[in-house]
Amino acid sequence: MLELPGAVFGLEEPIAFKVCANPLLVGGDSVHRRELLSGLVALASTSLIPTGHAQAAGTEPRTVTALRAELVRTRVEFDACHYQAVAGLLPALVADGHRLRDATAGQMKERAESVLADAYSLAAFTADKLGDWGLSWVLADRARRHATVSGNPLSVAAATREAAVAMRRAQHHGTAAELLTTTATSLPAETGWDLVGQGSLLLTAAYTHAQQGDTGAAHDLAAEARGVAARLPAWLPSNPIFTASQVPVYEISIHNALGDPAQALTVARGLRLGQLPSAERRARVCIDVARAWHAYGRAENCLRALEHAERYAPEEVRRGQIRQFTLGLLELPGVAPTGLRVFAARTGADASL
Repeated sequence: MLELPGAVFGLEEPIAFKVCANPLLVGGDSVHRRELLSGLVALASTSLIPTGHAQAAGTEPRTVTALRAELVRTRVEFDACHYQAVAGLLPALVADGHRLRDATAGQMKERAESVLADAYSLAAFTADKLGDWGLSWVLADRARRHATVSGNPLSVAAATREAAVAMRRAQHHGTAAELLTTTATSLPAETGWDLVGQGSLLLTAAYTHAQQGDTGAAHDLAAEARGVAARLPAWLPSNPIFTASQVPVYEISIHNALGDPAQALTVARGLRLGQLPSAERRARVCIDVARAWHAYGRAENCLRALEHAERYAPEEVRRGQIRQFTLGLLELPGVAPTGLRVFAARTGADASL
């Protein structure tokens, strides 16, 4: 079972590890950022079926089952932080989804709308990871439209979350928080998947309030999400959207946002990374631990946490935001810890951002 290594907390010597050679840098011009985003940009254009991705005329549309399976495979790539692969897979999937939607009616059409909504939500999440927050908002809005038509509560929740994150990026925290809580309240709570959607929205709302400095609302919503997690049925399979193990992940972020790094580290010490559903979530915890140590000016601990994030998800530490964070470590007073400049060079943080 994976736990946060002692080196992350300064309790043992650093662990040597290997990383892939010449890994992708995410979100910077040095890695052809425009090429990475080009497929996602096409999804936000007025032409809903991107040119070059539609199936040949006269062929039968792919089934909902086939599209859903393809979407699951694409989500697996996202959860592994393979953002370049995801950006390449989504345009064809969305094009096929539109084609199926246009060729069907009734419940089958609603199911196609749900697939489209989830594909656009994933596209919005990917655009956010790649640092194009305006594009993420446009794609999230597209996701919400399809989710509303589909009537699928989980699709509505996912699309709402992405829209709220985009609003938050644009400093519209109040609007984002209201959207999240209103939608969470309006969703049914009849099935396990309904609870997954509701819990996800509550956690995102808690973090949004924390970013506004609203301690009471942040802790209340996190506690409410924990209560929802306790009601998840045992038969529900592990998923990347909301599980009981993800509540403390958000609590770490919440404590950091509220200016309480000590409590963030306390929560992190009790977290078992092996219980988290994806490499993306494990890397997030390590990065949040680094942010907590940064509040104390502990560059050595920050570096160890970032190195462990890299072990789980190399592309994650090469995103623009994380490279900027790494660059900030180089600017802290005192002697840079051994390995920091090597890490910065390896992840592109020493380049102009």
